[in-house]
Amino acid sequence: ENGIINDRTVVVDTGKISVPNQFNSSIVYDYVGWKRSGLGPMTVRSAIAMSSDIFFYVVGGGLASSHVDGLGVERLAAFYRKFHLGQVSGIDIPGEKAGLVPDPAWKSDFYKDNAVLGKWYLGDTYHISIGQGDVLVTPLQVALWTATIANNGVGMKPQIVAEVHDGQGSLVKQFNSEVLIPKIATDANVEVVQEGMRQAVVTGTAKRLLSLPITSAGKTGTAQFDNNEKEHSWFTSFAPYESPQIVITVLVEGGGEGGAAALPITQGALAWWAQNRYTNK
Repeated sequence: ENGIINDRTVVVDTGKISVPNQFNSSIVYDYVGWKRSGLGPMTVRSAIAMSSDIFFYVVGGGLASSHVDGLGVERLAAFYRKFHLGQVSGIDIPGEKAGLVPDPAWKSDFYKDNAVLGKWYLGDTYHISIGQGDVLVTPLQVALWTATIANNGVGMKPQIVAEVHDGQGSLVKQFNSEVLIPKIATDANVEVVQEGMRQAVVTGTAKRLLSLPITSAGKTGTAQFDNNEKEHSWFTSFAPYESPQIVITVLVEGGGEGGAAALPITQGALAWWAQNRYTNK
């Protein structure tokens, strides 16, 4: 949407980006991908399909050798907020959490007593570009952005109750559909993301979903915690691919990488749904 890349832009995933310390060039920080040997040349579709950390580091923060300037933290954070991250959706059940979209102002305030920790670094931008670092999201928020992509860029407000009836069965109140996220991007750009999520199933990190009797699209996620020693397993998906009817988002706390624990659960849930709920409209 900002012209930083297009659907043909290629970033070579070598498995690692090295960034020298701005004050001492002998100190180098490495930002690695899940495949340390690298995934090779990536476009946005294949980067989604193969979950290329390096590609999205570059798109988010830039890299001179890739000739990509990067979105930068402010534009990146603004897009996250357009997807309604960092705020509650207003779903009609109690206890919803807003999560966090970090930016330089937040970090400066959070570490207001420490000028070094309160500074925003390129590494911070790299981290939030893949949903790591200080980004906090709920499974509902991940399901919401997934539904927004599946719904061609328009996000609907989550709603549990459809109607309220009194003891005699008379309609007391009806809840109508409500747009929460207006059109997020052009049809062409939303379609690129849809196609990348479909490729994740066909050729990428979620190929086990090919065994389902319906088409699907999805994205694995691995969220590190506990000083990066442990991982939460995420998988989010929609189906059928051509005319989506359902979104399933699975989080397994401490479950390892996204394909390890969350993906098999999704496979079982979608298999049950395809047999018991799917209607071929």
